[in-house]
Amino acid sequence: MNSDGFVPKDPLDCDAAIPASIVLSEQQLRELFDDTKDLIQSVAPDGRLLFVNRAWREALGYTAGEVATLTIFNIVHPSHHVQCQEFIRRIMAGENAGLIEVPFQTKDGQTMMVEGNVSLYAPDGQPVATRGIFRNITGRKAAEAESLALKQNLEHTVIQRTAELQASEKRFRNLVASIPGAVYEFCVDAAGCRSLPFMSEGIENLIGRTSAECMVDVEILFQMIPSHAVPALEKSIHDSMEKLTPWFYEFPVQTPKGMKWLHGYSIPQREADGNTRWHGVLVDATPQKQMETALRENEQLFRSLTEAASVGIFRTDAAGKYLYVNERWCHMTGLDAIAAAGYGWIAAIHPEDRERVIAEWNEIVQWQQPFMCEYRSQTKEQTTSWILGQAQAERDQNGTVQGFVGTITDISDLKMKEVELAESRNLLKTIVDTVPARIFWKDKQSCYLGCNPIFARDAGMTSPQEIIGKVDYDLSWTKDQADHYRNDDKRVISSGTSMLYYEEALNNAAGETLWIETSKVPLLSTRKEIIGVLGIYQDISKQKQASDSMRLAAAIYQSSNEAIMVMDENNRIIQVNPAFTRMTGYEIADVLGKDPAMFRSNRHDEAFYQEMKCKLLNEGHWQGEIWDLRKDGSIYAKWLNISVIRHLSGDVHYYVSQFSDITEKKKKDEIILFQANYDPLTGLPNRNLFKELLDQEIKKSQRSKSPLSLLLMDLDHFKDINDTLGHDKGDELLREVASRIKSCASKTDIVARLGGDEFAIILSKCGDNKAAAAIAQQITQKLNKPFKLRHNRADHYISTSIGIVFYPQDGADRKSLMKHADQAMYAAKLEGRNRFCYFTPSMQQAAHEKMLLMQDLRQAIAKNELRVYYQPILELSSERIVKAEALLRWNHSKRGMISPTIFIPLAEESGLILEIGEMVFRESIDLIDQWRRRLGYIIQISVNISPIQFKHLNNYRWLDSLIQLGLPGDCINVEITEGLLLKDSAVVQQNLLELHNNGIEVSIDDFGTGFSSLSYLKKFDIDFLKIDYSFVHQLMGNATDRALVEAIIVMAHKLDIKTIAEGVETEAQQDLLTHFGCDYVQGFLYSVPVPQQEFEQLLIDQENRNTA
Repeated sequence: MNSDGFVPKDPLDCDAAIPASIVLSEQQLRELFDDTKDLIQSVAPDGRLLFVNRAWREALGYTAGEVATLTIFNIVHPSHHVQCQEFIRRIMAGENAGLIEVPFQTKDGQTMMVEGNVSLYAPDGQPVATRGIFRNITGRKAAEAESLALKQNLEHTVIQRTAELQASEKRFRNLVASIPGAVYEFCVDAAGCRSLPFMSEGIENLIGRTSAECMVDVEILFQMIPSHAVPALEKSIHDSMEKLTPWFYEFPVQTPKGMKWLHGYSIPQREADGNTRWHGVLVDATPQKQMETALRENEQLFRSLTEAASVGIFRTDAAGKYLYVNERWCHMTGLDAIAAAGYGWIAAIHPEDRERVIAEWNEIVQWQQPFMCEYRSQTKEQTTSWILGQAQAERDQNGTVQGFVGTITDISDLKMKEVELAESRNLLKTIVDTVPARIFWKDKQSCYLGCNPIFARDAGMTSPQEIIGKVDYDLSWTKDQADHYRNDDKRVISSGTSMLYYEEALNNAAGETLWIETSKVPLLSTRKEIIGVLGIYQDISKQKQASDSMRLAAAIYQSSNEAIMVMDENNRIIQVNPAFTRMTGYEIADVLGKDPAMFRSNRHDEAFYQEMKCKLLNEGHWQGEIWDLRKDGSIYAKWLNISVIRHLSGDVHYYVSQFSDITEKKKKDEIILFQANYDPLTGLPNRNLFKELLDQEIKKSQRSKSPLSLLLMDLDHFKDINDTLGHDKGDELLREVASRIKSCASKTDIVARLGGDEFAIILSKCGDNKAAAAIAQQITQKLNKPFKLRHNRADHYISTSIGIVFYPQDGADRKSLMKHADQAMYAAKLEGRNRFCYFTPSMQQAAHEKMLLMQDLRQAIAKNELRVYYQPILELSSERIVKAEALLRWNHSKRGMISPTIFIPLAEESGLILEIGEMVFRESIDLIDQWRRRLGYIIQISVNISPIQFKHLNNYRWLDSLIQLGLPGDCINVEITEGLLLKDSAVVQQNLLELHNNGIEVSIDDFGTGFSSLSYLKKFDIDFLKIDYSFVHQLMGNATDRALVEAIIVMAHKLDIKTIAEGVETEAQQDLLTHFGCDYVQGFLYSVPVPQQEFEQLLIDQENRNTA
């Protein structure tokens, strides 16, 4: 009868007799099946339970007596009774149902999911009973449900993040497309291989190759660079990578459209894996390079023309010192180029003319005017000739004079003719030659009849005589200019009407563009007939430049973001710009005619303003920070520049004040200053400020001969607070710690947070042990009191280790004091923490010994002093060696064997653990490969991984090494500590997942000695738990340890995790572990850690025993 009072009707005859001869006795069944962990049952056709094993009864909570009263319908969950009836009918009919899942209901009403097989027992064809073997899968079903939910959540998150990433990528590509040139990411990995992870589409416009082609093969770009330019380019990349300096470089590329020049700008970044990446842009620099080439060619052309010229040519700097003379100049003066350099050219001037020429030359240099002078030249041989010297200023694009270019012409013959014509033409010549305008006259065919010298220079002639008979096409004008001038000539000649005072541009022989004001009138004969045209023009370039400058200055004055205020010689305001009104609130009418003293804020005393006035009058300028008043009465800071403009007489003409509002900048500076010197969490001085304050206190002690003490403290196990409660609670605790420490210090003492959980106190004028010890004791007592954190009901406790040093006996400077205080603090931690310790010289010796040992460890790797030993791990059920743990040993050349507990922490601290860990792994997999080939099977080796190694696990490329040797992932077992899992960082999760996906198994070493959180066993894929030696050692004499070991084994098996017991030393321990169901054992009972050869012998001996 089932639980509903319903007696199921069996498809077979339920009343059929079951012969006793074909049914095993209950005693026989119990002997066969009671020791198995599977649930075994035998059910009669009418549903009665004929037999169940011990595991069945324990799982469902029934006694043997109770089972005798039950039917299968009391056990199967009511929701499956109908299915159960149908299932029994099918089995009795001889059908094979295969693997099934059934919900059982325990005695206490709990539902238990089981999985198993049911078969029909029918001797002689007569159905007697069904027999079922089941396994409890309740935990697995719950895990599957939880996994399905996690998968659905993950899929939703992936879809959401994918959409966000696509939108972000679209914005990024739009941004890259808007940047001129090509944006790129260039990478050189640690092995020196280079690649282009990214190149924008703009590269195609630069070199004719697509971004996809460049990213697939970076050498495409390098192959387009001419071979002669490649070494320098690669050197620039190498220099940028080595020094991590910005890469700015120009280089040529041969594109399908011809040679181009590219300019690269990028910033390098060094990554943790040793890769160097540059992010930057390539732009087309071809136009610039073409311009530079043209400038060089023009310079060469200038040199060639000057050397071939028939006149002497010279060039000076802005001060009038000669820089260059051509060969003709040297021939005419009798001086070589070296002798003429600087002011040496003066020696070539006739002594009677020398003073006059020097004066004229100095004047034109001073006023930057054109130079034209006739004088006598006298050589060393006393040969005299008349020279026409001409020069004009050479200016840059901003109009600044860079120097002067001029010529000297031998006019001795001309001077003789001038003497003959002097009386008839002296007056006209004087007027024409001295007028500050260009004058020329032409015949009716526009052939030049004459001009004045300044016009000749503009036309590219050395003298007016050279221009006679020439037309405009023969001169330095452009063809368009020549056409324009001749058309004007024709209009004046044909109409007889003058063209007066019109402006036009002119390019002179020096290549300068001048603005001129031109007038042309008909040239009349004595009979008033038009015989040509007379023209005159003046260079108005400076006037136009001055006019433009005035307009520009006015625009700048009005649009400047800086306030400008102009005062007269009596310090009365005469003008302000709009920025002044915006900044101060004052209109021009508010301040016109008033003294700027009206703006004073009273933050500066009278001495400040007197010093400002004195500097203005003596130096003509003052600048600095000043606080003034706005119209609304508010005070603001400004950066003020005042300049004095004087008359030629030296008297003050104007004071010009220019200033900007720096109030916000001052506020930001104060914030930056605070952030740079104070800890934002506690408000205490940070390490930077602490160093300055300690230096100051040391100097004070030196001057006053007074003592000084320093307390350096570090919180004990603060990391555990962060790991378990989170960083927000850790920060809250640090603030409270800072408050308690401050309460122990006096007002003259300095308390600082040096970073993390490290604090320091400077005790000025404290030189005896008692006073320092009293404060240290007070601090430890206050920190021992419970901490009550917000939203956390539990009390939390923490302690501190304090190191104490005294100045000057423990150190003469800041560095030595802090170093010795740190050593004393470390000694306090070694003595058990929660205490203070004074520095002693022996601590320095210990630190020195540690340094020497670390140096020896570095050399030990090179000297091959490190050896890998192997300790067997046996499978308890077969008592065979199936695994081994790799253990590192250091046989020091002088000190002998050094304990791993000493050198492993040194290796982790120095970073050598990464290199050592890689060595252990390489040696281990090589041995696994050798043993596989020799023995025909794989011995798994466990390697210990420190948190530092685990963080850099991806850099090892272990999977690649295993693939190369053809080894499976499970040939290696990675042993980690519980503390590593507590961090639960993204790196930990990713690396564990990577190991799991590649078949590499993971063990938790020393399980039970740490936090032993069950949550991470559920969260992470753990294959083995290694039961710590401390539990196994007390296994026989301590009931608590026995219970813990058994609980660990049972719990692990429930989670499908296997167990390894460490430190097994006796057979009694082995037997008890076998009874508990432990999977593997390791310890001195079997073997101490041995070298490779001895371990191999153990394997060989084992094989020999098995074959014997």
